[in-house]
Amino acid sequence: MIENTTKKQDNEAFHEPSRQYFNPAQIVHNFSQKGRDHLNRKTSSQFILSLQAGAFMAFGAAFSILLSMGIDIKGVSHLMAGIGFATGYAMVFLSGAILFTEVNVLLPSYLFQKPSLMSLKIIKFLASDLPR
Repeated sequence: MIENTTKKQDNEAFHEPSRQYFNPAQIVHNFSQKGRDHLNRKTSSQFILSLQAGAFMAFGAAFSILLSMGIDIKGVSHLMAGIGFATGYAMVFLSGAILFTEVNVLLPSYLFQKPSLMSLKIIKFLASDLPR
């Protein structure tokens, strides 16, 4: 009985962890669902979220300039500029704002899953997210 318990503990100790990543089919499915969610938003909401994303990216650009100003070492200057720009992108990502480049990836993945959905709704969504 003691040997069985020890063997069971040994098997539990060497148990492989569960998968910590998405397989490609899950990634495409998640892209498709997010594209559907963007498409089902009201036009005014889409427009406000795209303006918000633009403002965050402008903030990131300004922040990258401020961080890299006055640094003479070229590599460190580029690193600081990258950190500043990544801050703007992180704000976009965390807020749920809509970037035009994101839309160009998400909507086609949704449309390829459901090709009969190409409609005026999609064209309106893309047009509302174009730079003005």
